[in-house]
Order: sequence, then C-alpha cells, then structure tokens
Amino acid sequence: MLIILVVLACIVGFFWNLFHGNFADAGVLFALVAILVFFARWVGKEKERSVEFLTWIKEKQEDLKKGWAVYRGQRITINTEVTQYLGCISFIIMTSRFRSRFLIVGNGNALEWCLFSGLTFWFGWWGFPWGLIFTPQALYRNLRGGRRQKVGALLANIDAEIENLTARKTKSLSSILETAKAEARA
Repeated sequence: MLIILVVLACIVGFFWNLFHGNFADAGVLFALVAILVFFARWVGKEKERSVEFLTWIKEKQEDLKKGWAVYRGQRITINTEVTQYLGCISFIIMTSRFRSRFLIVGNGNALEWCLFSGLTFWFGWWGFPWGLIFTPQALYRNLRGGRRQKVGALLANIDAEIENLTARKTKSLSSILETAKAEARA
C-alpha cells in the first residue's frame, strides 16, 4: 500500500514539475516511478513463479512420493533442496522485503544470489527503522545460501506456503517483529 502512495506522490510531483518548467526534476521523478513500477512487477513475477512451483509440487505429490517428477526439465525428488534468496529495498519510511522464486540448490544460482544480495546491500539500508533491521538479516541469510529447505518439507506445509504467498493481508507491528525474529533464528 505504501509503495502505491509513493508512486502516486512521484506522479503528482512529476506533473507539477513538468507544468512549472522544472524538466530535470520531472525527469528524475519519472525515472523513479519507472523504477518502482518495474521493481513491483518483477517482485510480483517472482511471487507468481513461486506459487506456480508450489502448485506443481502439490499436483505431483504422488509422483514425488513414489520417486521423482520433472519440473521445467529438472528432475525433482522429495530430497531435492530448494532455496529462496531474500531481498530488502528501502526508501525513507518504506521498506519492502521480498523473496526470489524457488531455485534448485547447486543449479547455478549465482546470478540470482548476486541480484538479491546486491539490491539489498545497496538499497536496503535507507529506511528507518526496518531497513536497518531487515537488511542485515537478508544479507546474512543470503550468505548462508538463502532460505533452504527440501521439497519434502515444502510438501508437508504446502497449503500454508501457498496461502502465505497468495494472501493479501495487512500485518501488525507485532506480527512483523515475530516474523523477523523467526527468520533471524532459522
């Protein structure tokens, strides 16, 4: 919700500067809006691909329990380890945390690791207070290989994982703190 307000404020600022002849300021605000929209769309695509993978696991659970199944040309078993890298981007009072799609461990994920860790390192710190809290957590988790788990563990909590990714819920401060503590411990 906050990102929408920031985008709207930047759009209003863009038109105000444009009509008042401040073309450089308008250009900067236009670029900021473009970056925020691109970022929001990218994070949405990562979430869609995670839901797609979880839905596939749910549909193929019998095949996985019997041995294996093929997902996008990759052989997946109950013991296949997957990971998600964490990211954090902040802008003064707005901090956004996000995860990558599920990636198979040992399958050349260096680009995703660099992308999520780099975005977090350069743009995670700039929000108060959450940027200063969530950025070190995300960097530490990424340095340890991301949020790793086996497909069997995902299968055990598949409905909760899908619900977590598809639900649009407003979180209270206490639930944000509890989530941050749980991720720090894991």
